[in-house]
This record gives sequence, C-alpha cells and structure tokens, in this order.
Amino acid sequence: MPQNTTSELLPWLFLADNAARVVTCKDSSLLSAWDMTGIDIESNEVDALENAGLQLDGALRRVAEDGATVWAIVEREQATTYPSASFDVDVAAYIDQRWQEHLTSTNLYINRHTLAVSMPTRGNAVTLGEAARASLDAGRSLPLALIDALKTKFKRGQELGFSNRADLELALRRFESTIVPAIDHALPDLGMRRLAGADLLGFLKASLSVNPRAPVAAHPDEYLDSQLSDSFIDNRFADYLVMDGVKRQYVGVFTLKTVPPANSMQVLNPLLALPMRLRIAAAWRSYSVAEAVSFLDSARTFDEMRAMELRKLVRMAAAPQDAIDGDDTPKTSIGAQAKALKDDAKRRVGRFGALAASIAVYADTPDELELRMDIVSRTLEASGIVFIREREGALAGLCVGVPGNVRDPVRWHFGEASNMTDVSPIISLFSGSQHHPSIDEDGQPTPPNATLRSRYATVQYFNYHVGQLGHTLLVGPSRNGKTMFQMFLEAQFLKYRNSRIFNIDKDLSCKPQTLLLDGVHIDLDPARGNGLRMNPVSMATTEHGRSWLVGWLDRLLGLRGDQLSTQDVNDLHSALERVGGVSGARLSTLMSQLPSHLRARLHPWVEGGAYGQYFDHAEDEFSISRITTTEVGSLLAAGLNDVVSAYSEYAFYRIERFLMDREEDELGPTMIYFEEAGFLLDDPRFAAKARDYLMTLAKKRAFLVMTAQSPETFLHQPQLAASIRDNVATIIFLPNRLAIRPELSSKYREAFGLNNTQIELIAGAAPRREYCVFQPQTGFFRVMQAQFPPEIVNCLRSDVQSQSVLERTYDPADPAWKERYLSALANT
Repeated sequence: MPQNTTSELLPWLFLADNAARVVTCKDSSLLSAWDMTGIDIESNEVDALENAGLQLDGALRRVAEDGATVWAIVEREQATTYPSASFDVDVAAYIDQRWQEHLTSTNLYINRHTLAVSMPTRGNAVTLGEAARASLDAGRSLPLALIDALKTKFKRGQELGFSNRADLELALRRFESTIVPAIDHALPDLGMRRLAGADLLGFLKASLSVNPRAPVAAHPDEYLDSQLSDSFIDNRFADYLVMDGVKRQYVGVFTLKTVPPANSMQVLNPLLALPMRLRIAAAWRSYSVAEAVSFLDSARTFDEMRAMELRKLVRMAAAPQDAIDGDDTPKTSIGAQAKALKDDAKRRVGRFGALAASIAVYADTPDELELRMDIVSRTLEASGIVFIREREGALAGLCVGVPGNVRDPVRWHFGEASNMTDVSPIISLFSGSQHHPSIDEDGQPTPPNATLRSRYATVQYFNYHVGQLGHTLLVGPSRNGKTMFQMFLEAQFLKYRNSRIFNIDKDLSCKPQTLLLDGVHIDLDPARGNGLRMNPVSMATTEHGRSWLVGWLDRLLGLRGDQLSTQDVNDLHSALERVGGVSGARLSTLMSQLPSHLRARLHPWVEGGAYGQYFDHAEDEFSISRITTTEVGSLLAAGLNDVVSAYSEYAFYRIERFLMDREEDELGPTMIYFEEAGFLLDDPRFAAKARDYLMTLAKKRAFLVMTAQSPETFLHQPQLAASIRDNVATIIFLPNRLAIRPELSSKYREAFGLNNTQIELIAGAAPRREYCVFQPQTGFFRVMQAQFPPEIVNCLRSDVQSQSVLERTYDPADPAWKERYLSALANT
C-alpha cells in the first residue's frame, strides 16, 4: 500500500441518528464514543483506581452480552496553545512572555482518554421480539406479527443488520437501550461524556491523521471515510510508517504479543508521562459462549494432538467415535486450562473475546523516532507485558487504534474481559479550568491565573479560586521556594483588569518584585525608613467607622490586661462620637475624653508611649495602590506582635472600605497576601478576626492568601480550622520530606483531610521546583512544577544578594533602574 490515502482503512459510513451520536460502519455495526475523565492518580487513593477497574470490567461484561467490540484509546498530544493575556505592567508582561517561551520549548502535553463501543447488526441482529414489535407498530395483529417476525428472522440473505431506515431505527433503539446504559451508568467513577457531532467526528478523524484532535463539522453529502481522511500513509519502509498531510510524521508501532499476565492492572501508565506524542489503543472483540467454547475446544485439541506420539494418533483414528468422545480427561496442562476456561465460558463466569493492543509513537524525523521507540521499548520491558515492534505489520498495528476497524488488525489474542481492563490506561491528571472560575471581563471569560505543568508533563491551569471562593493557604517549612512561587503568581495576577495586591511582608521577601512591578513598598519600622503615619481615629467620622474603632480599641486595650467591661466599651463609643467631628483628632485626642483607667491603658499607644509612633498621628498616610507592600519583619523580630496585629486589623478594614467605596466598573479582584501569618494565627484574638475575613472578603471580590510553616497552627484553633474547612478554596503544600513521619502525617490528616497518597506526594516533592496544590471542596490534588528559567528567577528572587543589588540600583526617578538591577543579577 505505497502512499495511499487512509480512507480505505476508515470503517465509517454515515451518522446514523439525528443527535449525531452514533456512526454506522461499513460492516453494518453501530459505533459511539465517550470521552473519559479517568481516575486522577494524585487526587485519589489506590483503591479508587481498583474500584474504577472493577467498574470497567463490569461494563465490558455487560456489553459483551450484545456481541460488542470495545476500544480504549489514550491520545497523548503536544499542547500547542498558551492562554494569552495582556498586562499593563511591563515586568509582569516580560515574566509572562519568558514563561510562555519556557513552557512551550520544554514540551507540554495533553492526555485524552476515550472509550468507543460498536454493536454488530449482522446475522440475526433483529431479535424476534423486536421484529414482532415492528409489525405490531405497522398495524398487524399479534398472531400475524409473530408469523412475520419468524419469516423475517429466518429468511435467506438476512446477514445485514438493516436494509432500510426502519431496520436502522430498530437497531438504533437496541443500541441505545443496551450498549449506552452500560457505559453511561456503569462507570460513574470514570467520568464518561458521550461524544456527538463535531466532537465525535474529530475524535474519529484523529485515528489516522497527522493532525491533533479537533472538532470536525459533518458534511451530509459525503461519506465519513472520505470526509475524515486527510492523510496519506506510506508503509514501504522496514521500520516505520510515513504519514503525510499538512506535515510529515514518522510512526513506529508496538503491538501486544501475548495476553497480559494476571495482576497486570494499569502497568502501562508510565507511558503517559513520556515526553512524546503517542497513541495507546486496546481493542476487545467479545465472543459469544459458542464462539468461546469452539475456540477453546480447538486450542485443546491442537495442543493434545501436538503432544501425542504417532502410534497413539493412529490408534485414536481407528477407535470408534463414541469411545473418543466419551473420554474428556485433559491430556496436557494446556488442555486442562482450556477445559477449565471452557467450563467458565459455559457458566458465564468468564467473558472471553479477542484482544489486541498497540502503541503508536510519532516523531518529526526518523532519528527522533528511533530515540523515542527506544524509550518506549524500555518502558514496556519494565511493565511486564510483552510487546513487539512491528515491521511489515506496522500498518495493521496502527489500525488497532481505529474504532470500528476489526478487519485490518492481525494480532488478536484470546483473552478475558479483565485482560482488556489491564491494558486500558484509566489514570488521568485533570488539567484544571482554562478560564478563571469567577473573573470575567465585558462578559467574556478570562484566562487562568497561571499555566504550569504536572509531573506527567501535562498542562496544569492554576487558579486560587474554586467558584467564588479564592482564600488560600501556603503551608510548609521555610526555604522551599514559597515566596518565589507566590511572587510569580502575583505577577500573573496582574493580567486581570483593576486587580490589586496588598502584601504584608516579612524580611523584605516581597520588596524587589513590588518595586519591579511599579508598586509601593512601606517599611513600618521607623528606624529603617520613614515608617507609615497612621490615624485610625480618622475613621470616627461615620457610624460604621466608629463601630469598627470600638472593636479595634477593645482588642488593643485588652492586649495587656483584662478584657474591657460593657461600661468601658460604652465609654469608648461615647468618646468617639465626641471626637468624630474634630478636625485632626487622633488617639491622643481620644485619650483626653476617656476615664482615667482607660487613659492609662491607652497611654502606651499615644505619642510619648512605647508604641506612640505607629497610630497617633494627625494625618493618615495609609493608601492602596495597584500593589502595596508593608514590611513588618523587624517589628516581629523585636517582639512587637501586638503592633503587627493592630496594624493588620487596621489594614484589613481600610481595604474593605476601599473596595466598598469603588464603583462597579472600578472594582477588580483583590489579593491580600500575609507572609508568615502563622505567628498571628496562634493568637486567639487575631484568629477570630481571620475567621471574619475568610467569611466577608469574598463578597467584595477579595481573597486572602496566608502562609504558615506547620499544620499545627490550624489545630490549635478549632474554630479557625472549621472556618478554613468551609471557606478556604486552595491549600498549597510546600515539599516536606518529614510529612510521612507518623507524628506529622497525622497532623496533615487532621488539619486538612489529606489521604496517604497525598501525604506521600508532599514528602516526595522537589524543593523550590514542585508545589502540591489541594482544593478541598473538589478533592483536586496536584503536584505542579514551576522550575523557572534564570531570567524569571531574577525578577522574583529576594535573597541577600538581590537585596544588596536593589539597594545599589533602585532609583524611583530613573526608569532605567530596573534594567540595571536585572542586568546586575544576571551577571552575578
């Protein structure tokens, strides 16, 4: 078949139904296909895979009752698109461009799982009952309908399943009532979605095409074998096929040599991580009981005859037939196995059929193909299942992956339904949503927050949000790449219109990127800078502001003594009402209006007191820019946790008011990032406020991202743990090799509901390169890889060296400072 079109290998004729979900094949069989989500290997325990395998095994047995043939196909194709976005911050745009180039150059893939099932309509395809029903529907009486049915069923020339539209409709009803429920309802864990129309034709076309799978519109005036053929195949080469279309592809094929041994379930899964385009296909053509018994009788007879001596064969030939038939004792071990299988077939304990499987490997050049075939060969050797590389039989092997084609594949093996399950990969890695789940612009969906990759080199779309919730935790030991990963996600977050970021930083981790992204950086330590003059009393001009101030002052004054009494709270409120209209009123002004015991408790926080430099100012400089970062690290190092707690609460309130005062067209998503929040979450009073933030911020299109080094932080506060369970959308776990230790793994389970598989993934993840993303509400768990190239690392890093370079090069009056800064880092 030198350089011939693929149309003669394609078995499809036309769409059989109005819904375009069933294809009629050239042998009169009916065919449908389902995309399969599969079992997410990282989100589920091992038993989920076993349960799904049992479901698939059961479905195979059900469709075998109708003589079905089943194809399980995995298409591993290179991802060709990167979600595009526009940035109005130049360094953010630069990071996105470099990241896109890096991802596409290292090859990303998409794994698509599909199940296809055909039902024969040849040879007694119409049952007696169906034929009788057809006659009754035509107005015949019951006796005459039965006579018509018998005539129809046994007349000569009834090999074809249908000869007119009425027969086809009858076959379709049978298909929809027997085959379809077995797939739609018997495989709940595998996430079946029936293909129709352009999606169905796109899947079929990809079977023998150089192009990746894409939807194909139906042409009603053209047969499908012609319409869906867009490539030519040249099989004149010894080691491979050449496929030509819009591009040239070299294809090597492995086919199954022997039936898989017992307990071989899912051993082909490692193929799904290989860095190449390939197509894994398995086909199982079910046998009737009579066909299975006939095959096993033949196999037993052949083996026992082969083992007999010539004299015994002569005596057996001369013996009476009834003497031969009367002795059914197996003469060989294979004969004994065949007899046992035959008994299983008769009792319908086993469901037998013909099994074929192939792996097609694609490459752009013959040399590249040889390298890939070698990798696949070594992977197959480790699987324990025997495949051989096809030479002259490559085209026949490739046709195993063409649903509906049972004519051209030649390496069929007698096997049980469970053998089909073994060679049908059902693991998957859900890629996430290609769009942000809660942010749209002008009624159009927006791209995901970031595009990353999985350990299987598949595309992974990251979003903080699940639905409307975006609150996120980053949990894990320090020095594992947490800040760099978060800074990357923040840069990507700027793709959204009117987005804002507010960072509460520790140890200047966010400072370099804040300045690179044209943000405002404020160090709250007056000794290291100008600090930030704040005046919370300026909020007392409104009733809402006074109510908030009462609560803030209640917690502030209760930090170093007993909680305030009801009378104390009332006195605070009355004093705030009196100073609310006073221009320039501040904490000192308020203190003058309080009873003496409250004045004494407020004194450390006013001018002249230990903390008077923070909140007792006539003016208030607190403002919110596109990116605002406040540094609190030196305050924490000095033990001023109370100051940081008070500031954090004030900052959250000001952000809340800022969002409430915005017009709808000005309001974009707002991220609040709290570096190392664990130290404050240990404080029951701040933990209580954190619970409030988790419940209220989402209503204003804002979300909170907090970090903590250990899950113990969330176990100390049961109410906080409950709020996290109900309101946190995403938890990002940093690699922690100690996570599998019993004393720590129990804490991961108790605090976050992780299973053993997920804890093992956290323990085995690579520091500074892999991040374990868990979304509790959906059960989604993924090890996402983010290994940044040097030019991106320089934009994100905040180590001592980068801080030193920043001090030398930063000049807000000179736009060229960024170029000098990045150039200096690149040369160090």
